[in-house]
Amino acid sequence: MHRHLHLSLSALEARLEGADANELREKAQQIVTEAALHGISLPIVELSRRFSVDGFGMDLLLCAVRPQIRAEMRGRTVTLGRVLESLFDDPLQQMAALSWIRPDSVLVRNRFVELATESQNSVEHTLERELISPPWVAAFLLDQPDLGRTLSQLASLSSPDDLRISLAAMSVTREADRQLTSIVAAWLEQSGSPHRPRFLAISVIGEPGSGKTAVVRRLAVTFGRLLLEVDAGFLASLQTRLGVWAIRELYAIAELFGAWVMVDHVSALEPTSPMMRTLAHCVEESQLLTVLMSTEPIAEKSGLLARTVRQVALDNPGEWERVQLWSTHLDHAGFGNLRRDLVDQLAAQFDISAAQIRNACTDAALEASVFRQSQAAWEETDFERAAFRQLRTDPKTVARSRRVQLTFSDLVLPNDELELLREIYQACRHRTELMHRWGARDRIAYGTGIVCLFSGEPGTGKTLASQILAAELGTDLLQVSLPQVLSKWVGDTEKQIAKVFAEAKAARAVLLFDEADSLLSARTDVRSSSDRYANMSTNFLLQEIESFEGVVILTTNLEENLDSAAARRILFRIRFPFPDVRSRADLWRLLMPSRAKWADDIDFGRLGQEFELSGGHIKNAVLRAAYQALWHDMPVDMALLRRAARKECRAIGKLVIEDEEDEDVSKVMPVVRRGGVPDGPRLQRNLT
Repeated sequence: MHRHLHLSLSALEARLEGADANELREKAQQIVTEAALHGISLPIVELSRRFSVDGFGMDLLLCAVRPQIRAEMRGRTVTLGRVLESLFDDPLQQMAALSWIRPDSVLVRNRFVELATESQNSVEHTLERELISPPWVAAFLLDQPDLGRTLSQLASLSSPDDLRISLAAMSVTREADRQLTSIVAAWLEQSGSPHRPRFLAISVIGEPGSGKTAVVRRLAVTFGRLLLEVDAGFLASLQTRLGVWAIRELYAIAELFGAWVMVDHVSALEPTSPMMRTLAHCVEESQLLTVLMSTEPIAEKSGLLARTVRQVALDNPGEWERVQLWSTHLDHAGFGNLRRDLVDQLAAQFDISAAQIRNACTDAALEASVFRQSQAAWEETDFERAAFRQLRTDPKTVARSRRVQLTFSDLVLPNDELELLREIYQACRHRTELMHRWGARDRIAYGTGIVCLFSGEPGTGKTLASQILAAELGTDLLQVSLPQVLSKWVGDTEKQIAKVFAEAKAARAVLLFDEADSLLSARTDVRSSSDRYANMSTNFLLQEIESFEGVVILTTNLEENLDSAAARRILFRIRFPFPDVRSRADLWRLLMPSRAKWADDIDFGRLGQEFELSGGHIKNAVLRAAYQALWHDMPVDMALLRRAARKECRAIGKLVIEDEEDEDVSKVMPVVRRGGVPDGPRLQRNLT
C-alpha cells in the first residue's frame, strides 16, 4: 500500500519538475492491478472511487498531503499558484482547475484540502494561499487510522481488531445486541435500493455501567467496521466555534474511513445549542450509522430525536445474562473453576450492572492475591461481599441509612414474636433460592418481595427490630423520612417514592417506612382534588411495594388505619406488645451502659414493676440517670433511676406517685464538675 502511494507521489513530483512520469504511473498501476487480484483495495484507489476524485483533483490532493508524507518536504509551504503553474502551462487550464477548490467541490466539501488563510476576493490572493490537508487524510492514505493531536483528545478511532481485544472479557451477547444487529443488518442489506435510508441513527439509553459502550463495540466488530467514539461531554466544554468545527471534522473523518460513529453523553450538549444543531445536521447528511448514547432520553427540541430510527433502553442485565457475565468475568479473573451453582446464585441474588459484575470479579481477584488465597479457599460469602461492595446508594434526601451492632439476642420480646422475627430472617436468606432455584418466580409474576408489618405502641421496639434484622442480613436499613417524601406539589411525592425504591434496589437495603399509616391510610372518597392526589400517591406506593424484590418493613401504631390493599400485600405481621413486668426488668438491665459505675442497690425487678414504661421510654430514663451520675461524679444508683423514670412518666402523661425516699440528688450532693468547680451562687445553693 505504501509503495503505491510513494510511486504516485514520485510520478507527481516528476510532473512538477517537468520530467517524464509515464514509467512511474505504469508501475503504480501495476500495483493497483495486483492488489485487486488479491482482493485488496488500496486507500488512494478507494478514495478516488468513493468520492470521484481523479485527474487534477487527485494531483491537487497529493500536493497537499506531500509535506506530511515526504520527510524532506516537512516545513515547506506549497501555494495553490505554484501547484497550478507546475502542472499546467496554459492559463485557461489553470483557471479551469480552480473548480477543485470551490466550497462546493468534493475536496473542500469533504474537508480533504483547504486554503490556509482567510478568503480574499481576487484570484491573485487565492493563488498565493497555502494548500494544506488535515493530518487524518495522510493517515488514511497510509492506512494508519489517526485523528491527529487535537481531535484525539475528543475522540478515538478503533479498528475491529482493536475493539475485539477490548471486548475479550465482555463477550456476552445481550438482548440489545440482537436488536441492534437485526436493524443494522436490514439497513445494510438495502444498499443500492432507492428505498434505503441514506443514514441510520439509533439511540441507546442506560445508566453508567449498563454496557452501552460494549454493545456498540460488539456491533462494529460483528460487521467489521471501524468505530469512531466521540465524547460529547468533552465537546460541551469547548468554545462554540471550536466545538462546531470538531463535530464537522469528526464526521468528515468517519466518512473517509467508512467508520461508524458512537457519540456518548449526548445529553451534555444543550438541546438548542449550535453544537447540537451541527451534530443533528451531520447525522442527517452523512451516509453512516450513528449511535447516540445517554443516560436519559434525547430531548425532542434537539432535532436528534426526529432523526432517530430506534431507541434501545439498556437496563441491568437479566438473570440469564448475569450468569453469562459472572462466568465470563470470573474466568477472566482466574476463578473459572468455581461451582456453577455458586455462579447461578450470585446472578440471582445481585441485580447489578455488567460493569459492577466485572468490578466485583476484579475486586475478588485482588483480595485473593492480597491474602494469598487459592480458589479452593474461597467461599460463597467472599464473592457475595465482593458483589455487595459494588452497590451504590445515595439516599441523601429521602432516606437515612441505619446500621447497628446488635443481634436478635439483644431484643426483649416474647418468644412467639421473636420466633416470627427469626422466620422473617430465614425467608430473607432463602428468598433467592425459592424464587430462582425452586422456580417460584415462574409461577408468581409479581409481589415476590418480602413485605412485613410491625405494629404496636410507640417505644415497643419496632424500629430497633428492623435495624437488627438488617444487621443480621448484613445490609443497610434505609429509613424513609416521610416529611421529605410527602409534597404539596402534584407528582413530587411519586418522584420521591420512586427514588426511595431505586436507592434501596441499588444498595440491596432493607427499606423501612416508619408510621406507614400516614402514607398508606385507607383511601377516601374523592370529594376534592386533594383527595384525588392523595389516593394517587397511595396507589403509586402500593405498586412500588408490590414490584420491589427486596425487603420492605412498614411500622405503624394504628394498624386498623391501613388501606385494605396494603394489608393484602403483607407477608409477615408482628404485633409488638407492651412489655410486661419481667420484660421491663430485662429492658432496664439490658439498657444500662456496659462500662458505667453501678451502685449495689439497683433492683431491676422493682423498676420493672413500679414503672409501666415501654422500651423506648426506659432507654430515655436510663440515659437521664446516667447523665446525672456523670454530672455529680457518682455511680448510677436506684434513686437516680427511679427519679429519671418518674420524670419520663410525667413527660408522657402517666400518673406517678411521689416518694420521699428519692429526694432530689441536687439537694444532698454538691455539684462538682470534672475538671472544674461550679459557679459561686450555684455551689452555695447546693451546699445550703
